[in-house]
Amino acid sequence: MRIKRSLFLAVLALLPTALLSAGCGGGGGGGDSNPIAGRYLGTFTTANAPQGGNQQGTVDLRVDQAGRITGTAFNTSINATATISGTINDEGQVQSTYTYPNLVAVVTGTVGFNNAGHMVGTLPVTVQGNPFGTLSIDLVRQ
Repeated sequence: MRIKRSLFLAVLALLPTALLSAGCGGGGGGGDSNPIAGRYLGTFTTANAPQGGNQQGTVDLRVDQAGRITGTAFNTSINATATISGTINDEGQVQSTYTYPNLVAVVTGTVGFNNAGHMVGTLPVTVQGNPFGTLSIDLVRQ
């Protein structure tokens, strides 16, 4: 079941970027499927990273029914691949890590869907607890 984008964006505007873990505590209940679940392909850009400046690359991301994120990001600016893991809830609140060979970046915040149906957002990044710029994504559901 897909939620209406306008309602989704209105909810996003009212929510703080506090992060919630996806999933439930057990039991066998049914309920609606996760409206964000699926595979997404697209691009990312970074801005204001203290050591890397602006960078860009591609993303291959999967979200399962429980809101678990898995995937990869290939940073074309530094020729490095990151493994992505984390969670996203049905309101678009994300908590994820991008694990590169020499760096682990924590990306948190809220994403939404634009009029073209792309998952988009600009999220703050931290490395070892320190601010490390922002990550902007533009991903298309496959």
